[in-house]
Amino acid sequence: MPATRTSPTTQCTYCQQWFRGCGLAMHQAVCRQLSRDQRHDAKLEKRMHHKKKGESEGQERRKKGRQHQDDVPLDMLHYQLADPKHMNTLLCLVAQKHRDTLVQMESQWARWSSGYLLPMLHSIDDIKTEYHPNSKKPTRIDAFSDYCMQDGCEIKPPQISEPWQPFCTRANFELAEIAIDAQLNQDHIARIIDLIRRCVDGHAEFTLSGNNDLQRIWDSMYGLYNKFDKIPISTIYRDEEHSHDLYACSLWDWALDIARDQHLAPYFEWDAQRLSKFNGTCFERFVHEPWTGDRFWSAQSSIPSDGHLFGIILYADKSKLSSFRTQMGYPVVARCAHLPAEIRNGSGVGAGQVVGWLPIIKEDEEYKKKTDYIDFKRVVWHESVRKLMETVAEYSKIGIWIKCRDGIERRLFPIILILTADYEEHPHRCVMALTRGGNGLCPCPVCLIPKDKQSDFRDNYPARTMEHAQDLYQNAAAMSSAARQDEILKEESWRFAKNAFWDINLSDPSQTLSWDRMHGYAHGLGGKHILPQLQEFLLQSRTLAKKADTQ
Repeated sequence: MPATRTSPTTQCTYCQQWFRGCGLAMHQAVCRQLSRDQRHDAKLEKRMHHKKKGESEGQERRKKGRQHQDDVPLDMLHYQLADPKHMNTLLCLVAQKHRDTLVQMESQWARWSSGYLLPMLHSIDDIKTEYHPNSKKPTRIDAFSDYCMQDGCEIKPPQISEPWQPFCTRANFELAEIAIDAQLNQDHIARIIDLIRRCVDGHAEFTLSGNNDLQRIWDSMYGLYNKFDKIPISTIYRDEEHSHDLYACSLWDWALDIARDQHLAPYFEWDAQRLSKFNGTCFERFVHEPWTGDRFWSAQSSIPSDGHLFGIILYADKSKLSSFRTQMGYPVVARCAHLPAEIRNGSGVGAGQVVGWLPIIKEDEEYKKKTDYIDFKRVVWHESVRKLMETVAEYSKIGIWIKCRDGIERRLFPIILILTADYEEHPHRCVMALTRGGNGLCPCPVCLIPKDKQSDFRDNYPARTMEHAQDLYQNAAAMSSAARQDEILKEESWRFAKNAFWDINLSDPSQTLSWDRMHGYAHGLGGKHILPQLQEFLLQSRTLAKKADTQ
């Protein structure tokens, strides 16, 4: 008896054909893939049709001289943005100037590119360096270890093999140093030299023959380094002329010495940079040197494209009293903002240098707390700083071409990039900004926050600006009485004086002022500022208070 055939009992979901139970699973797997391929081909054909249609219509529009853009379905862009395989199609759309549609998809594009592309292209802690456009340098991305090697994380200040020159030997220099420190007269120096000449045993090469020889070397050194000049500062207070002495060297000559120093040339960073570090999802910006901050970037954007900044950091602190001949004063220290912190904050070549000794005005008990006397002291301070900086004032506006030590000629625009001083110990930041300090109606030297709102962080207050301060000063100067002048200025806590930093281009003091971290953290003068406040909380336990004091 012949075998009977059973009829198909199951229908394929994709091709709608009937099958017996066996073999259906394998058929459906193949059929499913074929169906997907057909849908993909249909979509691709549809896109190519739109592209060809757009090209033909574009040719037609160009013939007629009309400018028009095609409308692109949003669902198609959603499809392209969701699938990275269609990047070429997306680029075609960009080329066809479908800008309006792409703007609508900007947020989705940002999410897709950061969530899909960046993790594939970059590793954790990669460092991106974006150079200022004027530098004409391309953006670079380095692995963290490579960046540390080329950035010089272990920078060591340059070493000079013979720092005692123009002395013939180090021993000669050390003798001269002792003579100056001890304030020896000529007879003492002659006796010491005679003694050393008799005691030479070959361990050191000693070549000085007498005081005249030492004096000749001192005279030859005089022209090699910036000399300090005594500059009289004359001001008027209550119709009486007062004179004070400023001791200063040329700030621009100091800058040239730094720019032309062969030991410092490899460490200079002339162009602004923006640094960011890849955190696994996106690049997060960070700042670690002056040339990586916003102020450096904006300042470079404000000068001609063929120019370079020469950023100067000035520090002044009245608490650092030092004797200078028979006068007393406090120093102004200059540092170069283009050198790494290890060098500019060190003690060797390229470190901070005293460029001026400002006069101290003797307190007069009769006028000590009077507003016009405080203004008078501010005038003396700023007139002194104006004299100190007058050699860079003109160059800051027009620039000057200088051949640097690396052999490249640069058009330099000197600016005061950072002003730093102590606020806690002495209101020096307020002196620089010409504000009235903690007792003023607006005590902050940077913004116009009212005195009673300093603990309220919910609102933003306008920043102080040089242009606004100049306008107020001109208005006050036009008043006939001191009372009217004070009325105009006290509302925003200004002092009636011309700010010396107004003369330097791109050096608005409200933007350059920086808090002196040395006076705020344990690594600085914490024992003088932080520790006493901390001990107030620890005095409940003598053991803890003693331990804090010891450590």
